[in-house]
Amino acid sequence: MEDVVKIDPHGRVLLPKAIRAKFNLIPGTPVKEIEQDDEIILKVSKPKFTLGEILKHPIKFDPSQSLAFDITNLNEEDFQE
Repeated sequence: MEDVVKIDPHGRVLLPKAIRAKFNLIPGTPVKEIEQDDEIILKVSKPKFTLGEILKHPIKFDPSQSLAFDITNLNEEDFQE
């Protein structure tokens, strides 16, 4: 599927509603921009785990450390059994 979109005066591109719905793009969704030859490719960054998966399983952490951590970098071994 190819659509022609325009760049607004602020340099933003509005993706068609059908594309945003298909890829579940909401404001704040991380999108990676890749320059390849004479093309610009946008890739949606999918999380490794859903919020439901994260909330279902306790996460291992060192109590002597801060409780703040980046959930985007979680791996399978970060979850308790």
